[in-house]
Amino acid sequence: MPAQTITPELQKDLKLLKLRAALDPKRHYKKGDSKSKTLPKYFQVGTVVDSPLDFFSGRLTKKKRKARLADEVLSDQNLAAYRKRKVREIEEQNRPAGNEKWKIKGSNSRRHKL
Repeated sequence: MPAQTITPELQKDLKLLKLRAALDPKRHYKKGDSKSKTLPKYFQVGTVVDSPLDFFSGRLTKKKRKARLADEVLSDQNLAAYRKRKVREIEEQNRPAGNEKWKIKGSNSRRHKL
């Protein structure tokens, strides 16, 4: 297998494949080489050929079909909703508490007792 020339589009697709476990929480992948920081030197890129049996039920239309894997992931509505929800959860965790931490809690406060 010859070494491929890495274009910016191919580099994005390879990074996306490394981070695929973060895209969908219900799918689990083998560990593999995800810890290494470098992209693979030897790889092959193929195309998916649709089966003629799934012409009406399982195929993608030309409008839905994208040229790159990154474009396909970004256009998926379910993944977009999941990403937005996760970003919102992380922002709520990291948001400063503001004046909430100074509020007096409970009945054992040092208020004026009449």
